[in-house]
Amino acid sequence: MLDKSIPYMNIIMKLQSKLISSLSGPVLPNGYTFRLYNDGDEIHWARIETSVLEFESENDACDYFTKKFIPHIDELKSRCVFVINQEGLPIANSRLLSFSTKRW
Repeated sequence: MLDKSIPYMNIIMKLQSKLISSLSGPVLPNGYTFRLYNDGDEIHWARIETSVLEFESENDACDYFTKKFIPHIDELKSRCVFVINQEGLPIANSRLLSFSTKRW
């Protein structure tokens, strides 16, 4: 299990909107791609999160995903991004949280 002896810190990174256009897009190594969440990706999310010790089991991760994210599935489909490897397997993920609501 993840070592939770280090205190959790909620960190918010900000960038002025006028500076966004000066940034280059993210670049992945050859053979890797980005894609948004698709139905069924909760299994991949659970595997990834369990592999980094965020949950004790993939079942625990799936339960969490079902409780926290599935109720907001439409938002999830536009805010959850996976990195896909050369074999087509999701290997990493990230979610953009909504700042207009504290639901997530």
